[in-house]
Amino acid sequence: MKESLKMEIDWDVNREELLTVRGEKSNRFALTRSDNREILSVCSGIYEPFYNRDLMNLVERIEKLSDFKSIGFEQFQKGKRILAFLKDSSPASLVNQRADHYLIIGNSHDQSSKIFLGLSNYIFRCENQFSRELYHLRIKHTHRLDMSDEDIYDVLKKYEQGKREQIYLSKELSNRSIGKDDVHVFLQFMFPEPQVKEQMSIQENEALRRSRNRRREMMESIQLEMKDLGQNAWGLLNGVTFYTSHRIRGNSGFGNTNGTAQQLNARAWEYCQGLLIERK
Repeated sequence: MKESLKMEIDWDVNREELLTVRGEKSNRFALTRSDNREILSVCSGIYEPFYNRDLMNLVERIEKLSDFKSIGFEQFQKGKRILAFLKDSSPASLVNQRADHYLIIGNSHDQSSKIFLGLSNYIFRCENQFSRELYHLRIKHTHRLDMSDEDIYDVLKKYEQGKREQIYLSKELSNRSIGKDDVHVFLQFMFPEPQVKEQMSIQENEALRRSRNRRREMMESIQLEMKDLGQNAWGLLNGVTFYTSHRIRGNSGFGNTNGTAQQLNARAWEYCQGLLIERK
């Protein structure tokens, strides 16, 4: 398991008023880090930050009201995106594979997302990690967060629903057979090959080379996982999570919750869900 989490966030966000070039109030504010004054974003006057202290307080309250245990926080893009991870005390296997499950609470300081809830898991057999966003908490950055105990229990309920769905769908995927042609169609979906022309620029040739290399590496990961899990959609999905957990250079950290790894995992999950719909 990757050791990129910190047990606390040792800085917070400051909301600093901006002035016009004439020195007048602009009704715009800069969100800056309290430790180094680096600007995270510029927002309007009605924008209300969800401070790091608010996130840590929410995590503490969830711990008190449930059996979840905080395992730490992760930062991306120099603090513009913050995630909290709480370990589920009730482990549940995914298709007979031992796995730990985690509740994710996410927030952004660059206005890229609302506060959101997610689910992450870690499979011990292969150390594959997979995360997916479950839903936004219906909390906009326009007022101070004031969650009641009932609101927190609703968060936990949504998490349990997402966990049950993932356990069920994983089992269904293991019963969905996948052939060689299906894998090639899937790889084309994941990495669409640029159109090959007689005359191609350096940039186009480089894009084609990257696409083919990624497709080859993911194919190797899928073959590896299918050898253990069978020629089925569950092996296919695990091939993707193996690729994003082990093959992507400098991947996105615990749970693969950010960047290219997260995007590929989400794309593969959507595709595999579609396979189940087709079967029906």
